[in-house]
Amino acid sequence: MYSADVASKLVMFSIAILSILIVIVGYLSDFVGKPTLYLIGALMIAVGGYPFYVSVGSGAINPYVLFGVAALIVSLIAGTFGSLAADLFPTNLRFSGLAIAYNAAAALLGGFTPLVTSLLTGLTQDHAAPGIFIAAVSVIGVVSVVAILVAKRRNGGDKATLG
Repeated sequence: MYSADVASKLVMFSIAILSILIVIVGYLSDFVGKPTLYLIGALMIAVGGYPFYVSVGSGAINPYVLFGVAALIVSLIAGTFGSLAADLFPTNLRFSGLAIAYNAAAALLGGFTPLVTSLLTGLTQDHAAPGIFIAAVSVIGVVSVVAILVAKRRNGGDKATLG
């Protein structure tokens, strides 16, 4: 594991990298497509969530490289989520619909995440067990984006609105 000083530096490093990459990914999403970039990020987290935690625990990979790659992957989600989610609601419902959906998901997943990951770690005695939860949640993101793409196709390539 890392000392508090090293962990703090890694978090600051990751946030700095993420802040730059979110802007770049947001720009690229206008050309590549928001669902595509989001889907790539979610799939990478689904596949790499557990190995990331194993690598953090083992120290086998330079932590700055590891956290830099993690920031890159997370930027694919963070750089596309806002506009992708906003596109789901018609203009007259966008603020309320997005606020309710986002905050309900944040309360359910964010609020229970420490409990679930502690439970997983306790049950499995595996310090990388939180990676299982992270991977499972990202699978929800994959399914959601696929549903958006299917709805868009049904609407003739138009928006997949919920209203």
